[in-house]
Amino acid sequence: MSYWDKLSRFEAILDGQLADRPAVAAWGHFIPAEQDPRELAAATVAFTRAYDWDWIKLNPRNTYYAEAWGNTYDYAAYRGAQPRQLHGAINEPADVWKIERWSALTAAPFADQVEAARLIHQELPETPLAQTVFSPLTVLLNLAGQPRHLGGNIPGSTSTATLKAIISETPSGLSRALGEITAVLNSYLLDLARVGVHTIYYALTSTAHDELVSARDFATFSTPYDLAIIDTARQLGLRVILHTCGAQSHPERFTAYGADAVSWDHFATKNPPLDPNDPIIPVGGVSTESLAAKDVEAVTRQALAAADAFRYHPLLLAPTCGTNTDLNSPGLAALRAAAEELVTAA
Repeated sequence: MSYWDKLSRFEAILDGQLADRPAVAAWGHFIPAEQDPRELAAATVAFTRAYDWDWIKLNPRNTYYAEAWGNTYDYAAYRGAQPRQLHGAINEPADVWKIERWSALTAAPFADQVEAARLIHQELPETPLAQTVFSPLTVLLNLAGQPRHLGGNIPGSTSTATLKAIISETPSGLSRALGEITAVLNSYLLDLARVGVHTIYYALTSTAHDELVSARDFATFSTPYDLAIIDTARQLGLRVILHTCGAQSHPERFTAYGADAVSWDHFATKNPPLDPNDPIIPVGGVSTESLAAKDVEAVTRQALAAADAFRYHPLLLAPTCGTNTDLNSPGLAALRAAAEELVTAA
């Protein structure tokens, strides 16, 4: 191909083909803009234009799924990207039986995200747009005020409904709740596809870590629901990028999931490095820690090393997770510039 635009580059890479260069993007939270769909859309568009990213990963507030089932939060009291919880829908194991699809199907938090996506696509129709969709198990943990990352206790939560307790006391209730959540997310995918979303960024958070969820429980209480959502995405013509977060995140488990690409922290403990010979098309190359430290030299070195290693293999060049969203970040500018350094195909 003699001419590459953002869509053709992104599509070629997700198809496992060689493009002219790696497609590059970064993302992160916009606080407090994330509380309003119009402000979130405007911030996302400004960030995308500032660095001319090849694709957009819409980064919504991480509580919106739980809000759809009645969780409430204090948005004046954030710890990192997590606001303090005021009320949770699941406070003890038996509460999983209360999780129904009907009210959540028309809940404002989902409608707000659809509106944000519509506005972004309207402003940047030529840039592929990915919306973040948490896995049903992750949503369930949010509803129960439980951490979805090691050491990530939810401030304000007094819930005793740990995943271990729920599995022990009411596994059938858990399965039913996950089914209800899956039904809502599948309906949500249809709405996203209608407003121009191109891809779902399917976030397992850290639920693949063995200390958070055992491999056996993950296979029972995550995998079937993950596959159902990925199948729905496929039927709707949506591409799928899967993200498994943090240390010991087992990206190798998900080759069989059928995602187009997989994002993981290949710098973290017990995680495999990027490998051009791996069947997984990777999303990564640059450590979020290097970006957070504003280490331009490290960012440039890592990005160029990844681009060089994948000179003849498809790569989505990106941070290993969310990062800062400054409009004048030397680190992000270095990441963007690195994508232009090595042209992989004419």
